Formats: sequence, C-alpha cells, structure tokens
Amino acid sequence: SIGKGTFNRALAAPVIKSAKGSGDGITVKWKASDGAKGYRLQRKAGSGEWKKIANVNGTSYTDKDVKNDKAYYYRVCAYNEKYTSSYSRKSSAAYFVKAPVLVSVNFNSKGTKPVWKKVKGASGYYVSRKTGTGSFKRIATITDGETTSYNDNSVSNGKKYTYKVSAYRTKDDVTHVSAASDKVITCFVSQPEIEKLTKGKSGTVTVKWSKNKKGSGYKIQYSKSKKFGEDTGKIDVGSKNTVSQKITGLEGGKTYYVRVRTYKTVDGKKYFGAWSDTKSVKVAK
Repeated sequence: SIGKGTFNRALAAPVIKSAKGSGDGITVKWKASDGAKGYRLQRKAGSGEWKKIANVNGTSYTDKDVKNDKAYYYRVCAYNEKYTSSYSRKSSAAYFVKAPVLVSVNFNSKGTKPVWKKVKGASGYYVSRKTGTGSFKRIATITDGETTSYNDNSVSNGKKYTYKVSAYRTKDDVTHVSAASDKVITCFVSQPEIEKLTKGKSGTVTVKWSKNKKGSGYKIQYSKSKKFGEDTGKIDVGSKNTVSQKITGLEGGKTYYVRVRTYKTVDGKKYFGAWSDTKSVKVAK
C-alpha cells in the first residue's frame, strides 16, 4: 500500500533530472530516493492545476497524453509502506513536438528534395537518410521552423535512398524532439541532356539524348505548349541503351517542345528523375 505519512527525513524528495519531449510523448526522469518503494507523478499543463497522472515503480515515465506546442510541468514524490516524501521541485517547461508529415521526395538537376509539412512550434527539423539497406544517418539540421524542404545534393546516380524527418523545439537550452515521420523511399536517377533535336520529313522530328547507364529506360514528352498542357504526347523507351527516338504524327509548320527524363525500376516500381532542359524545333510541312 502507498504510505499516507508526510515528509520524513528517512525518505527524501526525488530530484527531477530531466523532462523533455521524446518521440511519442514527454519523458520525465528523476533520481532514486533511498527507501522508496514507488513514486507518484503529477503534471500541470500551463498555468493549470496539479493532477496525478501515474504511480511508477522505476525512475522514469513517458507521458503520452500530451498535446503539441503546449507547456507541461512535472513533480514527483517518493513513498513506501510508512511514509510519503514531499514533492520535488517542479520541472522546467517540457513540450511535446508532433512528428512531421513527409509529403514527398522530389528531384532536381543535382539531387533529391524531401518535402514535409510544417509543425507548429518547431524550432527546426532533423533530416535523416539511409542508402540501400544501410542504417539511418542524420544528414541535415534545419534551424528554421518555417523551412519545409531540404536539397540533398550528396546522392549518387542509380542508388536507392530512404528518408525520414523529425521536428525539434529548443526552449531554455533544452531540446525536445518529435518522433520520426513515416519513411519515404526513392531512387535517384540523374537528369539527361538532349544532345540533338532535328526535324525530318513532314510531321516528324528525331530526339537524341545522353545515356544513363544506371537507368532502366526513358520517358519523352512533346507538345506545342512550353508548359506541356493537355495535348502533350508521351513515349516510353524501355531500354537504357536506346538514346534516340523518332516522333511522328506532328503538325507540320508548328513549333514543338521536347523533354526527356530517365527512370529506374526497383522492386517493380518506377522511379523517375528530373526532366532534361526543354528544347524546341519547327516541324517540316
């Protein structure tokens, strides 16, 4: 049973070591009190009232009933069969930080670009990546809570990457870290270059591009619009060794815009790289 007595010198009040957001809640840690059989933990949200949240046998507890970007304070007392200590001094303010949502991993000409949703109250974000079946390593610390993307230019053509992002909040020299976002897997394939775009007989052009040895194939788009609107034509080239394609059925006398990108198939899924620079040609009548 829990002791009903008041403070006794034989049962000292615990000392809180830390209280900070970690993963799916706020983890509170304290020093053990000699003679204690258990501990009673109380919490105060903001300027509210103290409320008991748990009886604990050990010297740490993760409070999962917390909300994002709200200040929480904790205190703890020790007890045994005969005595209950006084409460510890309350902790410094602790904050739970919500895990970000990793929306996508996009491509640009130099690398990949993880994009996530902003987390309210975040001071910044940690971006982690693993290559192939390796282990996750932090590759960037974003020090602005308003920033929601990162350009990762340290990737290699044809390699598979997995990304995840955590948010953090630093307050009074204490850093509170969220759980990681869901993981997003991608494969980086470098941007091709259109080497030639030449008009042939009436209604035809031929496009030639640089070869990507690490790719699986290519995709071509062509249109009379620079923005590649609804009338855009598409051609799939299913071999990495094919680096030219004749486009037929075009309207003579009109200017067409053409672009190419590489894809790589991994575990049955196609991963597309960034589009080449667009080139244009006037089709023969």
